[in-house]
Amino acid sequence: MSRKTSKGTGSKLPTPPGQARPAAVRTAPGPAEPPREARDSKPPEAEHGGAKFHLGLVEMGRIGEFAVRVVAANIQAMIGIPVDILPSMEIPPDAFQHHRQQYDAGLVIKHLKEMVDVQQGRILGLVTADLCSPILTYVYGEAEVGGTVAVVSTFRLSQNEDGSPTTKERYYERLAKVALHEVAHTFVLYHCDDPRCLMRFSPKVATLDQIVLAFCDRCEFMLRENVFQLYRRPPEPRR
Repeated sequence: MSRKTSKGTGSKLPTPPGQARPAAVRTAPGPAEPPREARDSKPPEAEHGGAKFHLGLVEMGRIGEFAVRVVAANIQAMIGIPVDILPSMEIPPDAFQHHRQQYDAGLVIKHLKEMVDVQQGRILGLVTADLCSPILTYVYGEAEVGGTVAVVSTFRLSQNEDGSPTTKERYYERLAKVALHEVAHTFVLYHCDDPRCLMRFSPKVATLDQIVLAFCDRCEFMLRENVFQLYRRPPEPRR
């Protein structure tokens, strides 16, 4: 979803025929299990050896509680992992690139890895600032492919390409799409050639609006397999 080549990616993998199945954006937590505040969380079912396998959601800037919960509900419903809403934090000042007046997404990810000392299996930062990478003008988000941290920016999602404001409904849908795309990268999904799949590379909001809120059959299968491998399968017995 980000205007980038994800870290660790190679060439795009071919996608077999099959259309993505559209789904309505969840603009409220239900019917998915409501996200929990981290301080109120209880031990999850998906737990092995005392380690928690949740996604921690961190607000960096004033995103708004409703938008945060929209993201949490969609991740829980479509990726199938519990979400903890963690305490908010400021965007790291050292990530600011003065010559571009933007924040380096890679440095924000580095900051989250260093500062968020929790047992969550994945961390997603939601930032209000405009993000960039060293080789791209801007990114909607960035993730470590097969890693543990992703970041999403809301900065460019509330306007259309002609500068006009978009509707709240479309803003929330764009935000959910980018968040799902970036979190899926952490489960080793790469960019997809299916023009309607959530894993399609979307350099502009117009492209983002063309995809549906769903993974294609191939990406859905890979995502379920990778989530199961990491979150559901018991650890191998010690020898």
